[in-house]
Amino acid sequence: MGFLKVIDYINEHIGRVVAYIGAVMMFIVTYEVVMRYIFNRSTSWALEINQSLLCIYAALAGGYTLLRRGHVNVEIVYSRFGMRTRMVIDILTSFLFFGFIIVLLWQTWDMALDSLILRERSEGLLGLPLYPAKIAIVIGVLLILMQGIANFIRSIVALTTGVEPPKSAGIFEKAKK
Repeated sequence: MGFLKVIDYINEHIGRVVAYIGAVMMFIVTYEVVMRYIFNRSTSWALEINQSLLCIYAALAGGYTLLRRGHVNVEIVYSRFGMRTRMVIDILTSFLFFGFIIVLLWQTWDMALDSLILRERSEGLLGLPLYPAKIAIVIGVLLILMQGIANFIRSIVALTTGVEPPKSAGIFEKAKK
């Protein structure tokens, strides 16, 4: 199951790289606050750039978050079930996940393609191109879909073999190597 490790590797590393966007956004906000409240000179570009960066950040971090089990889960109930029951729940809920993700992929693809063809730009002062962020959304949905497929396969293997899939660390825990 080497391709499952490849999916994990891709999402792990994209998630780590995307984390730096958060640091850039914090720097921009800090700069804006200092300029506005200390020097009484607000910037005209900070909000527009941070909106684009936030879109890219949120879109590309989804696969990493799914890998690290950081999405919302009713853990207080889920953790009380046995391993096989948890795997059945994971498999059954995967169909809802895949239905949602496929519609999301279809809609975001259309949106990004239209934006690219039109060379869509923001209406703000900078007039930033919007299509890079919209393309990032499509890529992010693909990353989530790939991780969802990997998790689905692991659940089926665990259900048939009775061996619990390896747990990756949560988003606030150190990864086990």
